Amino acid sequence: MFLFFPIPALTKTVLISLIALLTLLGIMLRPWKVSEAIIALTGAGLLLLLGLLSPVAALTTLLRDWNTFFFFLGMMSLAALAEVAEPRDTAPAPSSSLSVRVYLHR
Repeated sequence: MFLFFPIPALTKTVLISLIALLTLLGIMLRPWKVSEAIIALTGAGLLLLLGLLSPVAALTTLLRDWNTFFFFLGMMSLAALAEVAEPRDTAPAPSSSLSVRVYLHR
């Protein structure tokens, strides 16, 4: 959208910062239980669709900083695995076979 007419650099910076902030808040707070990946892709898509970031600049950055991309990809994969993993109960339940009987003698 902004590719078709120029906007001041300050306005562009404020819009990029606002989208980045909303994306980070969405990833941290996960409103409506939306996946972090969907929120991140929405933020990136907004930057591209509004013309605040050119596709060439996005691809160049992705190719130049591939190690950072794979680091975050690995972290997101671990987070997804941790979400679906069943918690293991290692402590015995209070009502298990280990019951303690207290006898009161008079």
